[in-house]
Amino acid sequence: MTENRLSSPELIKRINEKMEREGNRRLQEKGVTLSQLKVLLHLMAQSEHDLTLKELESYFGMSQATIAGIAARLEKKGLVTGMGDRNDRRIKHIRVSAAGEALCRDAEKEKQAGDAWLVRCLSDEEKSLLNTLLAKVYEGMDV
Repeated sequence: MTENRLSSPELIKRINEKMEREGNRRLQEKGVTLSQLKVLLHLMAQSEHDLTLKELESYFGMSQATIAGIAARLEKKGLVTGMGDRNDRRIKHIRVSAAGEALCRDAEKEKQAGDAWLVRCLSDEEKSLLNTLLAKVYEGMDV
C-alpha cells in the first residue's frame, strides 16, 4: 500500500479529497454540494439561523465571490432567503428557509453515515485514538 510511504500532511489531504468526493456523491440526489451543505449547517447552528455574507466569508475563509455564489445557488434552490440589512443596504443577510431546515435534518443522517464510512476499517479503540490524536494536532496548530 503506497499510502504508508506518504507524509502525514499528504495522507490528510488525500483523505479529505476522498471524503469530499464521497460526500458530494451522497448529496447529489438532494441537489446540493458539500460546500453548500456546510454553509446551511453553519447557518442552522446560529440562534437566528441568519448571518451576513461577510460573516460566512470570515468563518469559512472563502472569498466574497465564492460565498456569494454559494448563497445565490442556495437561494435559487429555495434553501435560504436573502435580505438586505435594515441599516446598511450594502450588507446582505441569508437565513435558512423551512426547506433548508428539513434538508439539514436529513443531512445529519448522511453525516453519520459518512463518519462511519471514514473509519469503517478501524476498531473502536483505534477510532478513539485517531480522534484524540487529530484533536491534539489541530489544537497544536494554534500555538
